[in-house]
Amino acid sequence: MSITRCRCVCSQLVATGLFLFGNVLESTAANSKLSVICVSTVYEPFVIEQEGNIKGIDIDVVAAIGKRININFTFVLKPWKRIGKRVKQGKEDCVIAYFKTPDREPYLHYTRMPIHITQYTLFVHKENRFTYSSLEDLYQRSIAVNRGFKTTPAFALAVAEQKIRQVDVREDAQSFGLLKRKRIDAVLTNYHVGSYMVKQRGYDQIIPINPPLSSTPAYVVFAKKDHLNAIIPLFDSALFSILQDGTYQKIFSQYINY
Repeated sequence: MSITRCRCVCSQLVATGLFLFGNVLESTAANSKLSVICVSTVYEPFVIEQEGNIKGIDIDVVAAIGKRININFTFVLKPWKRIGKRVKQGKEDCVIAYFKTPDREPYLHYTRMPIHITQYTLFVHKENRFTYSSLEDLYQRSIAVNRGFKTTPAFALAVAEQKIRQVDVREDAQSFGLLKRKRIDAVLTNYHVGSYMVKQRGYDQIIPINPPLSSTPAYVVFAKKDHLNAIIPLFDSALFSILQDGTYQKIFSQYINY
């Protein structure tokens, strides 16, 4: 299962890279080592905090890219909503990982290659499972979402119109705890994040339901500052090479084994 899913994810990302770069990779050599702080929030298995150490699929991939392009990436965790405010104020240089939205593009550089694809999936308690085929099936239900995360325009509109009750949580551990106790109807999160949480916590009574609400690329982003401009093409070509040579799949498989 894990190998199949990894191949699927890698194939999606490589296809994007082939479209952008063809068979030609730009040079990833840098003349002097630059240090960049990237902020994120706990989003297991992409971003994990364990005994003071920060790791995970996205973290390990960015660190591997840094070694290839001679950039020292360090990682700091903050609440997602606070990150959004600080980035807009120009107080953060790098974020892992953002969806591309028109309101963010004036002050952020997006890498052309996504670092992962987010399949927003609903997780429910087996005893309270329901059929989901369209957004209307979520009306009058309580759905937990990480505070500050972008969902979809249709979902956000339904929340604004009070057709869906969105329960904001700080991180997925909180939302899955609520779901286990049947305090909410569902959790909306990345498929891999939810599946990882279910396995790690032993939540056998919680299952994903299909279809996914959306499938959206997530990017590493950099503030529009002069000293960061040159990083984008180097980062993209290094990410593409990591996908091609199997490094991404190796990192992915270290965390995804369900």
